[in-house]
Amino acid sequence: TCTTLSIYPLLKEGLIDPATIIVDAKSGTSGAGRGAKVDNLYCEVNENIKAYGVATHRHTPEIEEQLGYAAGCPVLINFTPHLVPMNRGILITAYASLKKEVSYEEVKAVYDKYYDSEKFVRVLEKDVCPQTKWVEGSNYVDVNFKIDPRTRRVIMMGAMDNLVKGAAGQAVQNMNLMFGLKESEGLELVPMFAIEDFDQVHALWMTISGFAIRSIDDSREGVERFLRRNPTTSVVAEEDGKIVGSILCGHDGRRGCLYHVCVHKDYRMRGIGKAMVVYAMNALKAEEISKVSLIAFTRNDIGNAFWNRIGWTRRLDLNYYDFTLNEKNITEFNK
Repeated sequence: TCTTLSIYPLLKEGLIDPATIIVDAKSGTSGAGRGAKVDNLYCEVNENIKAYGVATHRHTPEIEEQLGYAAGCPVLINFTPHLVPMNRGILITAYASLKKEVSYEEVKAVYDKYYDSEKFVRVLEKDVCPQTKWVEGSNYVDVNFKIDPRTRRVIMMGAMDNLVKGAAGQAVQNMNLMFGLKESEGLELVPMFAIEDFDQVHALWMTISGFAIRSIDDSREGVERFLRRNPTTSVVAEEDGKIVGSILCGHDGRRGCLYHVCVHKDYRMRGIGKAMVVYAMNALKAEEISKVSLIAFTRNDIGNAFWNRIGWTRRLDLNYYDFTLNEKNITEFNK
């Protein structure tokens, strides 16, 4: 899937020579299946990278078949996957010779022609290379390209989660189409972690006086770890092309906690904080969490008055609010 989506548009439009395609793929260990094989043991995979299925991989005929439809003739490729020490994800880098001299804008227009209306295929901005972190836990495929004028070749790149878009997610997407459902039904999951947003998010948190929160390491690495543990409940808000708000929200399976609700000073009083909290609370409810706490800041008269008005109980001894989450509360908060 990842290889086909990365190469298909340029092959279909006749921009690349089908006889010159070479594909290098990197796959997490879950891509090798759940079989108890020596090659998949932790000690074999950790701190190691190796090629497998060289010139014999079972997916090669499938890729050639689909690319053949695009080219209108039989296509033979070199496809070499590599096993890398990560749980999930596929990253492919494909190479092919260009049939003619083309500009970035011309090639970008081809990708946009095929994927502008495709919800789950994201064509990245110029010079941004796909990364598996950006699609982990989602049904998205990120693709991009780079023209190498020196060799008259184009490098096509793609990344996806092999357990979602590469497996169950694609199956659900196909089922939705077969039964006339919304194509994205059940698949509108955000990636577990978006590294391109993270620097902005962390910088925003650091501008808030008194950010240091007990039980959270507020270093860049500490907050990254927190987000990885709580990908569905933590949320960021984007406006004008930049991150303007964020919530650190986690739970232990019994109680949730809004550790930090933050909106950039230039974007306050627009309902951004409220919208983020509603999103986080609905996500907690979906996780069957009904007890919620909110870390309180003493010098926040407006916020404290609001939390009190909608029924959050202030624990002065611990400096946070306790809240029982239900539909009425979420509706009240959303007014």
